[in-house]
Amino acid sequence: MFMSNSEFLSLKLRSFYEKSGLSFCRVKPFEDYDFYADKKDFLTSNSILSFTDLNGKLMALRPDVTLSVIKRGIAGKFFYDEKVYRPDENSSSFTEINQTGVEFLGDLSDDDLILLVRLALKTLEIISDGRDFLLDTADAQLFLRTLDGVSTARRHAILRCMMRRDYHGLEELEAPNETVEILKGSRKSERLGRIIKASGGDNKIREDYSALMNVNYYSGIVLKGYIEGFGRCVISGGEYDGMLRGMKSSFRNGAGFGVYVQESAE
Repeated sequence: MFMSNSEFLSLKLRSFYEKSGLSFCRVKPFEDYDFYADKKDFLTSNSILSFTDLNGKLMALRPDVTLSVIKRGIAGKFFYDEKVYRPDENSSSFTEINQTGVEFLGDLSDDDLILLVRLALKTLEIISDGRDFLLDTADAQLFLRTLDGVSTARRHAILRCMMRRDYHGLEELEAPNETVEILKGSRKSERLGRIIKASGGDNKIREDYSALMNVNYYSGIVLKGYIEGFGRCVISGGEYDGMLRGMKSSFRNGAGFGVYVQESAE
């Protein structure tokens, strides 16, 4: 019986994470539909694949692993190898995605973030198979501090422009000068700079604010990893303290990243 490329990569990553001292975490493939429906602000899509169980209860197949890991209520450093179910970008149906990832939960320090960045860099090295790779990073807190007093709707519009590197859009929205300086790279995060330097991967990491994502979810350091020849990121994650507050979780801090193994193995 032959393994696919994605299965082989998953095994290599699992071995690496285990040797790095992370604990393997298994979560259920489905939850009560309301568990995910109440947290749609933190999901990549509002569409959730649902079904009715034998008792007539509405259930949902897992669209996000992090939420399920948080629900376990256990602090620690974990890795997982699971499947998620999300709308297919190229059709009107759902698709099953193999996802391996890392989650840190508890009272985290910058040293923990340095470890997370090192794990992300090594993950990219493992799955790149000799091709060039790059880890884009951003500090959502630095971005958010420039938008004090800005309405929620305008803030989201500015964020979308940042993600597209749309300087004309930022000008039309009258975005603060400090915000534009961040995108141009003339204003940088001291905290992120320290983390990048301590990670030892200076030539493979850059501070790039087009890497920002949903700031309700990723409210701190953000990570996006790319491999030469792929048109989209193969690693995505960061600090999600904002999501923990929104969920009223007992955890103070959370951080992690997901590896889209199918993308990496194509």
